[in-house]
Amino acid sequence: MQKKFLLVNLMQIGDLIFTTPSLRLLGENFPEAKIDLIIEKRNFLLVKNNPHLERVISFDKKQNLLEFCSFVKRLRETKYDLLINFQRSERASLIASLANAHRKVGLSKTLFKIFFQKIYDREKKPKIHQVDEYLKIAKLSKKEGAYFQESKEIKLEVQLNELTLSSFYLKDTEQKISNLLKRKKKSK
Repeated sequence: MQKKFLLVNLMQIGDLIFTTPSLRLLGENFPEAKIDLIIEKRNFLLVKNNPHLERVISFDKKQNLLEFCSFVKRLRETKYDLLINFQRSERASLIASLANAHRKVGLSKTLFKIFFQKIYDREKKPKIHQVDEYLKIAKLSKKEGAYFQESKEIKLEVQLNELTLSSFYLKDTEQKISNLLKRKKKSK
């Protein structure tokens, strides 16, 4: 039977890029698995063509409660064998807790730890590079039966040309500057 994994990563662009070696590790060690990834909506283009992912699920942080409930309802329609949470925020922990997964591992805020079978405790670990930390979190999936064959090289995989990336983030930055200027004018 084909396994289904759900990964949660609602972080900024740099952290998302740093998790791509973990996507590769999981994809290579579970070649038969279907791996879905929940990411923040604005980072969708960065991973939409990642060869190790079956589906990229876009999450809008600005949605209202009704939209959030609809998102969770759609998310729960798929039964996952394993969920890996790469972010220790309330939002990511809540989404991970509400997802329909047999086993949940990774990072979590204290309030949501009861929904996880295995927590990666960041405080007890020595300071290591973020890429290595995400790889350790991905390895919490070992119970799913993989013997991890690790590559000697670490690839940061982003399937997007620089021009598109630049225009995507310039547009976002331009909008933020415009909003800031509007607020400044109103305060005068």
